[in-house]
Parts: sequence; C-alpha cells; structure tokens
Amino acid sequence: MLHLRNRRILRNNPAPREAADADAPEAGDAEQAVPRMRAARRAAPPKAPIGSTFKDIKSATEALLVTVPKFSGDKDEDTYIQWVEKYVLEANTLRLGRPLTIAVFPRLLTGSARLKYDSLATEEKTDFALLTQALADKLWVNEGKDKAMNELSQATIKSSESVIKFAKRVENLPRL
Repeated sequence: MLHLRNRRILRNNPAPREAADADAPEAGDAEQAVPRMRAARRAAPPKAPIGSTFKDIKSATEALLVTVPKFSGDKDEDTYIQWVEKYVLEANTLRLGRPLTIAVFPRLLTGSARLKYDSLATEEKTDFALLTQALADKLWVNEGKDKAMNELSQATIKSSESVIKFAKRVENLPRL
C-alpha cells in the first residue's frame, strides 16, 4: 500500500481547548451543551489543502510506474485513450487527488507526447479534463497523418492493374 509522506489529513478538528472550556456545560445545561459544541465545530471553516510536495509527486510517480508504463506517442502498446484510462484508474486506486494527478501526468509522458504536452496552454494544463482532451486532439492529428503516409508509401501497382485503376485506388486512400 502506498503511503505518501508529508501529506496532511484534513479532519474536522474540535474547537480549540479554550473555546471548549468556555462552552463547557454548567450543572443544569447538560442537554444543550452537546448541540452547541457540534454547531461550533460545523461553523469552523475547513483548512485549505496544502500543495503537493516534491516527495508526494515522486512517490506517486513511482507508484504509478509500477502498473502504468510511460507514454511516448510513437509506438506504444496502448492507444492514448487506453493509456489515459489506465492512468486515471490507477490514480483513483491510489487516491492521489486532482492536484497530484495533474502534477504527475507530464512525468509519465516521453518523446513526442511530452513535446506536445509542453506546447499546450497553461489553462489546459491546470484542468485534467481539458488537458487530456487537448493532448488527445494533438496526438490524433499526427497519428492519422502517419497512418495515411504509411498507406500511401506502401501502395504499389499490381502486375494485373492498369495505371488508371492504380491511380483511382491511390485516390481512394485516406486523404492527408
């Protein structure tokens, strides 16, 4: 099980000791003391979460690399969509949270996928849904071009085929 160091667990802490002593029930006030203390706890604003530390990001990256391989965008076993699904599933299993999930994401990208990530706008990098969609759009365009170029480069005329038929067949191949 993964334990991230230096992570503060947010809890609804009871009121400070001085406030608890001030709200202490008097002899005949026992029935109303408990509801007042509960109301005081609910009224206290929750503490803001602390940002991810380097150790958190490093530990989360190492934990994710056990089950999710790095994605290069070139010749990976999985498509980008399948890889993102694995990434999200593992991040949820490890209970990383949104900020840590976004912080670890670029560390698992290499090659052309990392270059395309670096070219994204800052607004897209701060929201995980926008990030994955924008990166998918950039990767899909190049993937389609590569596939079309491969099909065109591998097209050869057959011995029983006329030049006109070959030209029509090449014309029907996917367009760039």
